[in-house]
This record gives sequence, structure tokens and C-alpha cells, in this order.
Amino acid sequence: GQECHRRVREAVVSTQSTGGIFRPSIVGASWKEPAPGWIDNYNGPSGLFVAVGKGVLRILEGDVTKVADVIPIDHCVNMLIVVGWYTSTLPVEDKPLIYHCTSGTKHPFTWFKLGTLLLEFFSQQEPYNEVFRRPAVNFATSKMELAYWKLISHTIPAYLADGAAKVSGSKPVMRRAYDKVHKASETFTFFTKREWTWTSENCDMLWGLLSEVDKKLYNFDVMEIVWEKYYPNFFRGTKKYLLKEDMSEDKLVLAKQRQMRLQKIWNISVTIIVLLVCRFLFMKSPVCRNLWFKLLGLAMRGLRQLRLTLVS
Repeated sequence: GQECHRRVREAVVSTQSTGGIFRPSIVGASWKEPAPGWIDNYNGPSGLFVAVGKGVLRILEGDVTKVADVIPIDHCVNMLIVVGWYTSTLPVEDKPLIYHCTSGTKHPFTWFKLGTLLLEFFSQQEPYNEVFRRPAVNFATSKMELAYWKLISHTIPAYLADGAAKVSGSKPVMRRAYDKVHKASETFTFFTKREWTWTSENCDMLWGLLSEVDKKLYNFDVMEIVWEKYYPNFFRGTKKYLLKEDMSEDKLVLAKQRQMRLQKIWNISVTIIVLLVCRFLFMKSPVCRNLWFKLLGLAMRGLRQLRLTLVS
């Protein structure tokens, strides 16, 4: 649908008018202007970042080795201004030039690296003030794997949360929230499963035409972006500009404490499940019982040897 409309628009421009065709990739938060990390909508990756940070989105279809072709919004605006200026200097009969405003070919950054920064930021550095669960996300490489983890990590928790809400007299909202998250993630899957190689000759030509002063005023040099700085500012921007959260130090301390509690609850839950499984196997299987006693015996002998070594 959208790809078809884009092709039609570009065909009209290329055959019936003089101008330029401007093609940005995935538009993200600003790099520097009007402020680092500025964002005003949930389109593109920003909505998914919020869903992951809130602990709602846990599984997404894609390939972690593919390039996350994100370009800051201020780079798009600056290049578009320069494209408009340059187009006005061209003869009317010239064919429109195509300008790819992208990062993936020149300055790539994979989804794996992005996901690592995302989880580190929202789990340890600056968590959201209110979360559904602790942040965690994985990429599924097949439809079957995606369906399985959606059931385990999304559907079941949503029903449990809505059931608890009904019991407590609150309004159940998680199933409806997950419907929206799934629609958004399915749309974005087109980008997480693929990567492209873009030509940059026209962009390089534009950059070469600018004076040093203009390069500072209308900067769109993707090579100057430090992704390890850009993305934390992007994540912080979702807190500040989208969710309008209190950014004070006191709130941050409380958010980190909440994350620690959630991590402890998770660790205790996993331990209980493992113990229950071990007990079930112990009761049902003579082989498991014998293995358990053998391991216990080896552990006791190891402790005795360690004690003798320390005494001597």
C-alpha cells in the first residue's frame, strides 16, 4: 500500500515536474537540534522503544545482524533544506535527482547493538517511572518461534493482568494494549528483517557544495553521529518528550529500586520453578534420584578436600 503510493508519487515527480526526490530511511529522534533526543511522536522506532522499556514488548520478528537504518530528524530537515536550495539553481528541463538520506550504508549499526543499548539503558541506567514488567526483548527468526513467545511473553501475562484488574475492580487494559503493540511491531518487521544498500553520490555532491559555515548550519554528515551517544539520548527523549515523565533524581532512584525488586521477583520465581521441576523428576525417576545423590556426594567430597587444603 504505502510502497505503491510512494512509487506513484515519485513517478509523477520524475515525469511531470522539475525537483528532487528525497528518500529518508527510518526517521528517529534528533541528534542535536532542537535538543539531543527530541521526539514528538510514537511513529517508527520510538513507540517500540517505549513498549520495550515498559516491559510490554518482549518478542519481535527480525534479524539481529541486520542494520538499523535510522536517521536523525534534524539531519533530514537540514538535507531537505539544502536539496531545496540546490534544486532552485538547476535548469527547469533537468530530470529530478534522487537523494537518499540514510545511515545504513555509510555508518551502519545493527539491531543487536541497538537492542543491547536499549536494555542496558532501561534496565540499569534510566528506567521508566512506571513499568509493567522488567525490560527484555528478543528477535524471533521464524513465524513459529514468534507465535510461541507471543503466547508465553505477551498473551498469558496480558490475560493474567486483566484478570487481576477485574478482581480488584480496575479496568482491564492489557489485552487491548497488546493488540496495538502487535500491530505496530508487525508493521516495523519490514525493517527489522531487511537491510538495503543505498547510493550516496548526490548527497556527497550536495555536501561538497557547502561552505564550512553552511556545513555547521545545515549539517547532515552521518559519519559524525556517535550511535552510543545518540540512542541513549533517543531513549531519554521518549521519557522526557513523549511520556512527560518527572526527570528528577528522586524519581530516578525510585525507578531503579523498582527495577531491582522486579529482578529479585524474577530470580525467586525461576528458582522456585526449577526446584519444583527437580522435585518432580526426583520423585518420578530413579535415574534422577541416583544422579542427584552422586552429584551431592561429589560436592561433599569437594568441600572436604577444600577444607583439608585450607587447614594444611
